[in-house]
Amino acid sequence: MILMPADFDAAYEGILDAVRDGTISQQWPDESLVRIIKTKLDFTEK
Repeated sequence: MILMPADFDAAYEGILDAVRDGTISQQWPDESLVRIIKTKLDFTEK
């Protein structure tokens, strides 16, 4: 989980590299982003 990395740029590049080399699928970050946005919307609507 990348919540608040000490080095955001390195964490971001690490995820991009992992997607590019097939270590993780593109679906994983996409699904994570959707969950984060839904959670944020749930909290702002209350």
